[in-house]
Amino acid sequence: MNHLCFLRWVYIKHKNKFFNLFEMKNRIKSTLFFLLFTLAGMAQQDPQFSHDMLSHIAYNPGYAGSVNGVCATAIHRLQWVGFDGGPTTTFFAVDAGIRPFGQKGGIMLKIVSDKLGFESNSDLKLGYAHHFDVWDGDLGLGMDFGIVIKKIEGTWIFPEPSKGEVFPLNANVKTFDMDFGLFYTKGGFYGGLSASHLLSPTLALSEKQSTQLRRHYFAVSGYKFEAFSPSLEVVPSILVKSDGSSFQFSINTNVIYNKKFWGGVTYRAGDSVIAMLGLELVNGLKLGYAYDVTTSEMGKVSNGTHELMLNYCFELSVPQFTHKYKSARFL
Repeated sequence: MNHLCFLRWVYIKHKNKFFNLFEMKNRIKSTLFFLLFTLAGMAQQDPQFSHDMLSHIAYNPGYAGSVNGVCATAIHRLQWVGFDGGPTTTFFAVDAGIRPFGQKGGIMLKIVSDKLGFESNSDLKLGYAHHFDVWDGDLGLGMDFGIVIKKIEGTWIFPEPSKGEVFPLNANVKTFDMDFGLFYTKGGFYGGLSASHLLSPTLALSEKQSTQLRRHYFAVSGYKFEAFSPSLEVVPSILVKSDGSSFQFSINTNVIYNKKFWGGVTYRAGDSVIAMLGLELVNGLKLGYAYDVTTSEMGKVSNGTHELMLNYCFELSVPQFTHKYKSARFL
């Protein structure tokens, strides 16, 4: 989720920390230059969440309407705490099952705000998923549409004279964007495939500079089963994501007690080990917390990542109207 703009900003803002971190003297500039552009090539633009196994709607519109009733999810993520300018992400989504013309479907609204350095990205999307009965399970096929807004607001301070324009000091651009996904559930099993930024739109930051939203791909699968007793459930899951040139996978196991308390551990390859806890506060309202222990080099200049999640699901009941008849004999 680190953009090239952010990586350059990190270098300018925290170059002294990196100097101490890598203990370089003679080749430090060339090494950092290579490191930053290597990371930029591997970086994925979409924000990541530690609660991804509990918020499928964040990256798969085919999930909309999979749960009967209405579900709202909010996530706030502070990444690399203690590292000035680290990513801050706020996510909100609501989806509901509907039955247009007697067919099962789902609608959704998704809002994402992702800030890193002096760059911010915002998504606002609406979507619909149509559900099919497949192999005694439910298959949701969905798309969402909306706008992506990118803002760059800051002052560049270069460590040495710059030759020509590198990036604009300020930009405020937006573009149309769309995502696609399919999500399948059967009993305790679920699996999904999705892709974001289907059109790979280009945003012109200035007359000379532009950036492209690269298409991202996601594959997820998990299974819930009882362990030892009906009050104890185990849910292992895996998420694989790629932007076409690099990929990342995470493996998670959550243990749920009495359907009200849960705890789990996630290993995100090359990035972090995540511990999470959660509970159901009142009927339908769930609170989750995750802490990422950063295992990459960023862990040496930051204090991990905090993420808070709220989820609330409820069913909509249609009032039943009864017809009353009056008799002229009994008024």
